[in-house]
This record gives sequence, C-alpha cells and structure tokens, in this order.
Amino acid sequence: MILRPYQDKAVADVRASFGTGARSVLLVAACGSGKTLMFSHICKLANAKGNRVVIIAHRDSLVTQASGKLKDCGIKHGIIAPGYSNCGDTVNVASLMTLIRRLDQYELDFIIVDEAHRAISPSYSKIFERYPKAKILGVTASPCRTNGQGLDAIFDKMVVGPSISFLVSEGFLVEPLTYGAQKQIDFSNVGMSKGDYDLKQLADLVDRPGITGDSIAEYSSICP
Repeated sequence: MILRPYQDKAVADVRASFGTGARSVLLVAACGSGKTLMFSHICKLANAKGNRVVIIAHRDSLVTQASGKLKDCGIKHGIIAPGYSNCGDTVNVASLMTLIRRLDQYELDFIIVDEAHRAISPSYSKIFERYPKAKILGVTASPCRTNGQGLDAIFDKMVVGPSISFLVSEGFLVEPLTYGAQKQIDFSNVGMSKGDYDLKQLADLVDRPGITGDSIAEYSSICP
C-alpha cells in the first residue's frame, strides 16, 4: 500500500527518532489519519531487518483491525489471542492479556502498542520489563490521560503527526456538521477538574428530562 505524504513523513520521523538513540517513541496522530496503516508499514520495515515484532491491542476489535491491515500490506503474521492457533514466526498481533499470560513463550525485538495512552498501566509494564532490549513504538490519537499522568516514564521521544484541521483542509477528512439543541445551559457554576468540567457537577446540571429530552427530540428531527 502506498502511504500518503503526511503518513510517509510520520514514518520517517519515527525512524529518525529511533536512529538518534531513542528506545521508545510515541507517535501521535489524529483519528482518521491512518495510524494502523502507519504502524503496519513500520512493522514491515522492522521485520525486514530481522526484528521479531508484536503489535499489542487491548480490545478484540483492535486485534482484528490490526490483523486486517497487515494482510492489506502483505505482511504474513499470526495472532496471539483466545481462539487462535496461528502464531507467526516473526510478526504477531497480540491481545494484551493473552500476551501477558504467555510471556515465557516469545522473544521480541520490537513492540508496537496501539492506544498507547494506556501504556503507563502495570499490565504493559510487565511486558516492557520482560523485554528490556526491545524497542517500543506507541501510537495514539490522545496522549493526554484523564488522571493527568504523563507518558514520559515509558516514551523517550514524541512524534506529532497530522491534526484533524490539517486532514480536513487537505481533503482527507470530511468537515463535520455540528447540530445542537436550542436550549442554552449556564455552565458558569460548574467547576473545572483536570482541564475539563467536573464530571459530577456537569452530570448534575445536564442530566435532567428537560435537557436530555430536548436533545433526543432534536436528534429525531434531524435523523428520524
């Protein structure tokens, strides 16, 4: 598959970061930018150099999505997850918890983490500690965690890919149309927490029949 120019640049920037000595790199790219294609391409390049690669996902749907993209790219691979027996020799897509239970069965040189804002959790730490010499690539659209914890304990460098506004302006994404109910809500008394509205106070304000009911009516009028 042929990468778009911005995808090609992101891949080159990731490779350059590893080339300057980073062990772990975080690639940040907006939803719809083709993150799965980008890390599949990086997987192919790493495997061509003899590296044993695993792509880790925390949900079954992400495992099958990554596997499908690898197939599109012509990359022979296996799947490490319940119900699968086709473990690949040098490239695999793995369910997080299944890989943790089978860490003694594999040797890895390159680890790719999908939804990498989760990589700070103890589950991923077990994997990283098991393979201290493996290089790590994390991929995410949202590097900010709601608890405010940074990702610098895991990643040495960050590569920032295209934004949604860029993708829209270049015609890769459709510009969204936004609809909303007419009733105005006063948020002036809602406090802030971790850079956003306090969720409990917000729920107390908006979770009322007169507001949610109007929203349902508005949606119904637009898309019955």
